[in-house]
Amino acid sequence: MNSLLRQTVAGLLIVMLVFAFMPFSDAGTAYADDSIANGKTGDCTFEILRDSSRSIYYMKIKGNGNGKMADYSYDDRPPYYQYRSIVEEIEFEGVAEIGDYAFMDFIMLRSTYIGDVKRIGNHAFYGCSKLEGVTVDGHSQGCVIEDSAFAEAMDFEDRPNPGQIDLTNVTSIGVDAFNECDAEVTLRPGLKSIGDYAFAHNYIIEEVTIPKGCTKLGDWAFYDDRFLSEVTIVDTVCAPKANTFETDYVTFFVKKGSAAHDFVKQNGCDYYITGNSGSLTINLIKGETSYDSYGPEGKNMAILKGLEMMEDNGLIKRKNSGPNTFDLDVNKDGKYDVSLYLHPDSDKMIFKKLSSNSVKTRQTVKLPDPIISDYANKQAFYSSLTFVMDKSANTLTAKGKTATIK
Repeated sequence: MNSLLRQTVAGLLIVMLVFAFMPFSDAGTAYADDSIANGKTGDCTFEILRDSSRSIYYMKIKGNGNGKMADYSYDDRPPYYQYRSIVEEIEFEGVAEIGDYAFMDFIMLRSTYIGDVKRIGNHAFYGCSKLEGVTVDGHSQGCVIEDSAFAEAMDFEDRPNPGQIDLTNVTSIGVDAFNECDAEVTLRPGLKSIGDYAFAHNYIIEEVTIPKGCTKLGDWAFYDDRFLSEVTIVDTVCAPKANTFETDYVTFFVKKGSAAHDFVKQNGCDYYITGNSGSLTINLIKGETSYDSYGPEGKNMAILKGLEMMEDNGLIKRKNSGPNTFDLDVNKDGKYDVSLYLHPDSDKMIFKKLSSNSVKTRQTVKLPDPIISDYANKQAFYSSLTFVMDKSANTLTAKGKTATIK
């Protein structure tokens, strides 16, 4: 071995020994995600990446803030279609419109957040059977979800936990949009219409609130939702059709005098009146006042809820006097001047005056407007109760004078 070769080998050995005894740490090491494929779709770009830290593949769709993905069809699939069996997540950035058939049959997709979007095309996520959650936070001007956009996309048999559908700033939901999706459903104000069969064949949903502003409910919109038992309709002009819900199994919560109220009465549905029942005068001049009904049109539950809210807000004092009797201090002066008796064997509610004090004969207790407007519970309540204690506070006596006229 010549001198130059020996020097070179010796140098390499020294370098190897130095690296062998250097302390090793991966703290702060940055791993770049591997790009598998990329290209264009309409006004947007796409990229398939592998997240090495989580050992998953995900997809990025980028637009210019108003980007529109291309529309595809059953016979014309997107250029990234071959990766449908490995992509588990999709990230959207600056995308305004998601194209037709854009992610159909992405069978490994588990969750997606769709923000600031104006349109989700028909069949866009059709057949994504492992999808666990759908969150749509639409554009401030509204978002349209087209026909069959998520149909057959959340199969209960493919997931250990029930799915979640949360829709914000969505103005309309198309025909079959979430048909055969097993998930809990949250609909928010801004929604105007729900298409035919939109949430049909959902074997998870137990209750749903149709928000204010939604006035159109399609045929069979909640057909065969076998566990759906409570439906709250907030808008006063919105009324379901005879086939919108499986009415034999649903209890409706509706506002008094609303279109939905007329519907449930005409169709013999189980229902309750909800929301602010306004003011009620409880006249105790003759000794007692009685209310007899706890039914859907009865006042009893609304009175009790109103009293409970007034007590919670420090507007009235209440104490237990017996198993079914409550004494009320409506003046908050330490004197319990009204007795409320709940008959244990009937639906009867009896108010009776306790105090002989008639200095203040009429006392009104009213909930503050913010409490009334913020109340989101389904129960009905009286926001104002007036107790009339006596005929008058003072007795006036008139005396005449005798005058002589000459």
